Amino acid sequence: MWRPFERPLSPLAQGYALGVFNNLYRFLVDQDYLMGNPWHGIHVPREARPALDVGRSLTEDQWAFMLAQLDALPPTLAHQRLQVALPLLHATGLRLSEVVAATTAYLEWVSLPRPGTPARIEN
Repeated sequence: MWRPFERPLSPLAQGYALGVFNNLYRFLVDQDYLMGNPWHGIHVPREARPALDVGRSLTEDQWAFMLAQLDALPPTLAHQRLQVALPLLHATGLRLSEVVAATTAYLEWVSLPRPGTPARIEN
């Protein structure tokens, strides 16, 4: 039987609840239902923040297998997008939402010296 109020919330549950309240009140302020967010100054205790979930990442062997599978795909547009997107996500650590929102306006051309040539120092 589920008894949510039988004992105090764990630090993780407290942090989650604070985040929910803060987001709810921020939404109400943004919609002009409220003048201020009373949860804005309340911060989640450090021990209540979730740790990095390494169970959602790939080992080096798994990543090598994934790259081999990507290389073996037939050359369709969808497969070419996967062959660009997956290594980009892996190399940069970007979240999927950040990659989807990115546009070419975010790119900047940088000329790097060729390997083996000395770099010029400009003043």
